[in-house]
Amino acid sequence: MKALSRPILVATVAALVSACGAGTASPAASPAATAPSPAVAGASASPSITIGLLVPFTESAINSDRGVAQRRAAELYVAQHGGTVGGQTAGFAYEDESINGQLDVTKAQELVQQHAVAVLGLLGDDGATAVRAYADSTKVPLLITGASGDSITRAAASPYVFRASYSNWQLSEPLGEWAARKGAAKVYLVHAPDTFGTESAAAFAAGLGKAGGTATANVAAQPGADWAKVVAAVKAQPAKAVFAAFEGADAVSFLTAWAEAGMSAAGYSLYGPGTLTDTTVLASVKDAAAGVTTSMFWADSAGGADLRALMAAFPKAYLDDAGNPAPVTADVVAMWDAMTALGQAVQAAGTGSDALAKAVAAETVAGVRGSFAFDPATHNVVQDIYIRKVVLSAGAASNAIVDTVPQVADPGH
Repeated sequence: MKALSRPILVATVAALVSACGAGTASPAASPAATAPSPAVAGASASPSITIGLLVPFTESAINSDRGVAQRRAAELYVAQHGGTVGGQTAGFAYEDESINGQLDVTKAQELVQQHAVAVLGLLGDDGATAVRAYADSTKVPLLITGASGDSITRAAASPYVFRASYSNWQLSEPLGEWAARKGAAKVYLVHAPDTFGTESAAAFAAGLGKAGGTATANVAAQPGADWAKVVAAVKAQPAKAVFAAFEGADAVSFLTAWAEAGMSAAGYSLYGPGTLTDTTVLASVKDAAAGVTTSMFWADSAGGADLRALMAAFPKAYLDDAGNPAPVTADVVAMWDAMTALGQAVQAAGTGSDALAKAVAAETVAGVRGSFAFDPATHNVVQDIYIRKVVLSAGAASNAIVDTVPQVADPGH
C-alpha cells in the first residue's frame, strides 16, 4: 500500500476501494454464481485501486439478489470506464455480507488488512452500524449504498462515513406531507415491524401532520403474515388513504392481497416508500400495483442520457435467475452512483483516506438518479425525492414520476 494511503470504506451499503503499491494482489476471482458476462470481464490484473465489495452475493445469503445487483453494478461501472475508477486502474476484492454486525466488522477488517482495500460496502442496518464504528475509529472512508436506518448518519455521524442511498425518513416524511397536501387528511398506517417499517411509518406520520393530516392507526404486520387478513382489517376501517411500508416478498404479498380485495375499486388509495413498488416487485405483481403512489430517489424516467445508457447496458450484460435480462433497480442505481462519487473524489484528491473523505464530502455528483451531494453535518445524501405512481403500458408496470420534492436532506437528529 502506498505510504500516504489509508483504508477507505464504501457501503452498499457499499463498495470498497484501496490504494495499493506494486505489491497489490490481483483482484479476487468472481464466484461462478455471479460471474460477470463477457461484456464486463477484463479488470486490470495489476490494479492501482482495489475495490472491495462487502455485500451478500452467495445463494444462501440473506438479500443475495440485492447484493448481486450491487456487485454487478460496481463491476459494470469499472468495465465501462475502461477498467478504471477516477482514472486509476481498478480491480475487486469480495466478502459476503452476513446478518451479524460483528462478523461483518471482521470481514471488513479482512478486506482492509488482507486485501489492502481502501473502500468497503454493506446492505443491512446491523452490519452498516457496526462497520460504521470500525470505519470511524480506523479512519476508513465508508460509502453506504443500501442500509437505510436513520441513526447511521445521525447520532453515528462520522467524517469518514457517507450514505449514497437514503434514510428511511428521507423517503417517507416528504411523501406524508405531499399526500396530506393532495387531500389525504386521514391515513391508516401498516408496516413491517423492523427498523425500516417503524421508522418509515413514523416519518410518514410526521410529514402528514406537518401538512394538517392525521394517522388514524399504526399497525405492524409480521413477515409472512396472513395478508388477506391484514388487508381485510384495512378495508374494515373508514380511512380511505393507506400507507404501507414493506419490501421484497412481503411487498409482493401485500400488493397481491390488496388487488384481490378490490381495494382500488372500493375507493382506497395506497402510498408507500419506493421499496413497495421496486422494479423487482412490479415484475411479480404487474397490474396489482396499478395506481400505487410511492417515493424514491430514482425512477426510470428520472435521469438523462446516463440513466438511459445504464438501463440499456445492464440488461444486456446480466441475466436474472429466470434467464431474463436483469433490470435496473434502486440497488443498481445506488451502487452506480456511489462508484461515480468515488471516482470523482479519487480523480480530484487521490486515495489518501483524509483527502478522499474530504473530497467526497465536498463534491456535487451528477448521478444517474440526478444531481446529489452529501450533507456537511451528517454525510447523508441530499437528493431529489420523486413522487411516483404505478402506471401500466403494454402489459408492463412502471413507476411514473408525478412530482418531485427537490434536494431533500435528512434532519440529522
